[in-house]
Amino acid sequence: MHTFIQLFMHHTSDIPLPQTPDDFCRECAGPLGRASATLPAQKYKDTWVDEGIILYKNSGYICPACSAANGNPIRSTIIPTKGRVMWASQNDFFPRCVGVDWKDKSISRQQLYQAEQTLEDFLQSIPDPPFGLVIGSGGGNNKHFMRYVPMCYSTETITAILMGGFEYVTFRVGKLIEALDFYDSQECTTPREKKELIQNIIKNYELWTAEERLLKIMIYSR
Repeated sequence: MHTFIQLFMHHTSDIPLPQTPDDFCRECAGPLGRASATLPAQKYKDTWVDEGIILYKNSGYICPACSAANGNPIRSTIIPTKGRVMWASQNDFFPRCVGVDWKDKSISRQQLYQAEQTLEDFLQSIPDPPFGLVIGSGGGNNKHFMRYVPMCYSTETITAILMGGFEYVTFRVGKLIEALDFYDSQECTTPREKKELIQNIIKNYELWTAEERLLKIMIYSR
């Protein structure tokens, strides 16, 4: 099965997906064809420091997607803002930026995000699995995170990565939607009332820690 970075790079940069794979990528662990792969010696410089977190060390090959996903734009510029998302599935993706050369350091956020999608909007129209989801939590990042985005095979319980905190979260879609809908049905006039309402919702809906955090992100990023 293709990895998130392979799908995202296929959509945004027209990187071909492997049709007859005969090995796996050492960086993202996705399938690859050796004939189109890159050798570590061709990519890694003396400053390479990620060997300790490589996903599939038994491979001596790097897939075209991971080879092309270099540069500051793919590490930081692309990260969604707080409460917004980026995602990729077999047939669709967001943000819908195309023809991107990720090694071009002059790429701006405005070029990548001509529109934004909130987590709230995503939950109302979840793509067909499998898909990978990145949720903006605020803050910066200078790490290669795309190869670590988990693929989800359910539309009911989702595991995503929070960036820029580089954290994994698992949440129940229905429970999170119910909690947010109830919040929207109530009237809060002061910050104290809002805080008390959120705490009551967390308790009454028995939200997981990740769901509590995502609820607050959605509310306070509006």
